[in-house]
Amino acid sequence: MHAIHDGLIWFHVACGFVALISFWVPALTQKGGTTHRRIGWVYVAAMLCVVISALALAALLFVAPLAVRDFSKARPEEVADGVVRLRGVALFFTALALLTFTGGWHGLRVLRDKRNSAAVRTPFNVTLHLLNVLIALPLWIFCIRDGEPLYGIFGTLCLLSGMSDLWNLRRPSDDPRYWLYEHLSSMIGTGIAAHTAFLAFGAVRLVPTIYSLSPALYVIPWVAPTGIGVMAITWLKRHYRKKSAAVLPSASASWTDPNAPLTTVP
Repeated sequence: MHAIHDGLIWFHVACGFVALISFWVPALTQKGGTTHRRIGWVYVAAMLCVVISALALAALLFVAPLAVRDFSKARPEEVADGVVRLRGVALFFTALALLTFTGGWHGLRVLRDKRNSAAVRTPFNVTLHLLNVLIALPLWIFCIRDGEPLYGIFGTLCLLSGMSDLWNLRRPSDDPRYWLYEHLSSMIGTGIAAHTAFLAFGAVRLVPTIYSLSPALYVIPWVAPTGIGVMAITWLKRHYRKKSAAVLPSASASWTDPNAPLTTVP
């Protein structure tokens, strides 16, 4: 079981590294261009592998915590407490994987249904967002029980994200560029997850001396990517809305045609 766990960890890390690098190529290249699309699919594939491996790791921690972690030198009460905490970690990983997959799926789905925003409201898509809402409660319970504020933070994030998306699915937008805003928000959301994982797990090991200065510094890798990502989403939405409003009537077709690349946008 340890070998399976270690193998999943290395696979998860490798896929996460690919996702982390490939995220910035479509983010910085011409939207709708060949490079954007091709490297974008590399990013999607890498993140899908990250999600699958995270769910597998969570399942191992929840079902067989004693086989994954060595409790041979621990007292019985420490073993019992360790098992409970590991299952809390498993729930946390499951929530992160669900939040990431939901964002990626929704971000791709809106591209498929550019011409009809109501078509995005599929049973599968609705179920994904509903699961984000439902997983918030056990995360809050584990937050209170284990004294882990991150569980509460991400429980709130899952709740707000799920409720917001369910509301948007219930009231389809008539904005011809709705798909662009939704795609940007969703894919940046998955990027937040990739950067959070790197900073929270990778950077802590690369530069441990920085995080050892104060326990409070360990919270920064979990919160900073979300804060920066939300600001980026807000700015980009305003940017593209201004671009859309400023387009001359003669060029308006490039903004209303869902199949047209965003050649006027840097």
